[in-house]
Amino acid sequence: MWDIPHWNSYYPRLPRLVSFDPVAHDQFNPKTRKWYRRPGGNWTDVKNETTYSEPTRPKPFGRQHHNLGIYRRYTHGKTPYANVDGHIRNPAEILMLNGALQPNPRLREIINEKLSSLQHSGGSASTNKPVEYMTLHARIEPDMQRHPVCRDKKVLKLTDIFDFIQKKWPDPPVNHIFMPINRKFLESEGSEDVVQNLQKKNETVNWIAVENLRALNKAHDEGLWNGRVKVFEFGSNALMDTEYAEVSSTAGALMNFFIGVGGRIFIGSEVSSWSSTLAVMRFYRNNTETYKYLPDGLHEWIELGTIDPPAFQC
Repeated sequence: MWDIPHWNSYYPRLPRLVSFDPVAHDQFNPKTRKWYRRPGGNWTDVKNETTYSEPTRPKPFGRQHHNLGIYRRYTHGKTPYANVDGHIRNPAEILMLNGALQPNPRLREIINEKLSSLQHSGGSASTNKPVEYMTLHARIEPDMQRHPVCRDKKVLKLTDIFDFIQKKWPDPPVNHIFMPINRKFLESEGSEDVVQNLQKKNETVNWIAVENLRALNKAHDEGLWNGRVKVFEFGSNALMDTEYAEVSSTAGALMNFFIGVGGRIFIGSEVSSWSSTLAVMRFYRNNTETYKYLPDGLHEWIELGTIDPPAFQC
């Protein structure tokens, strides 16, 4: 997935990534994928000769939710790794966000191929100019309707978000809008088949999901600004004819994120950790035209003169 040689070129400012070495990493069992430990005792090594207060060769990272909690505290300046050189974020993470972390060359090639294909959409001729597009992360899937936090910042109807954008720019600023969205999740509660099935059972229909799916399909088929701007999605479906087909969900998410970073304009939601992370990476890559949608319309997410981008709050 990742461009490891590019990452390692930042050593020693970033830790070097290496393959597993049974000699250097003698505290880890590759067969069980666990670190050696004496029954009821301390951590040890493959020879069971020495004990340690914690394993370090290699060092385990813990569970995902635990790491996420630590990271959120860090972005709010509440760990020893934060508040370095006058910035909340550590120089190592700034390097990652500024370009050290990137997809591997093959995935970047696929991304470029997909973006280049947009030049031919609608019968337009190919040019040598990069495709300009806006990224819209409309976080309106059914789980966001049920998400209990930051309700005052949510916009649940896709048509409202479209109205905000077209009001902000009476003339479209780009020819394409990239919409990373969990279409399958939206279809699971908003498709016609699902609605008919629920109505037969006299069960509750999620009408917001129904209307959002209709709005998404209409935008995809007819475009926005009276058809002058085309809406496109990529994600896992775009990888089905590639070597990433078997891991299309993970690779598709990675592809969506870096396509989102490259948009000339980004619009997202403060309630979404995905949107927030993308906005932060854009900040460190000087892609600063970034907005958030709130119930009253669009707002600048990161104002000029900002030293540290805002941390995720919701």
